[in-house]
Amino acid sequence: IAGVNAQEILDAMSDTDRATVDQIITNHMSADTMKEASSYITSGDTAGLKQFAKDTLTASELEQIKELYNKYKGQVSMK
Repeated sequence: IAGVNAQEILDAMSDTDRATVDQIITNHMSADTMKEASSYITSGDTAGLKQFAKDTLTASELEQIKELYNKYKGQVSMK
């Protein structure tokens, strides 16, 4: 989604919701996956991050991430 940066959404999350995201990430963590995901986040490549998530996460995890994204996307300033 244009104008909404993944890092801004993470920054806006409550501690509980951020812990959920952290747990999902931890389930798939390796040096390679962390480096790849981090590169998408820092560059603001939302499309790349979405594709990476689809390729890496389970359907249940994707749904949780999507729910959190939708919950917080309205709380960050649109560019």
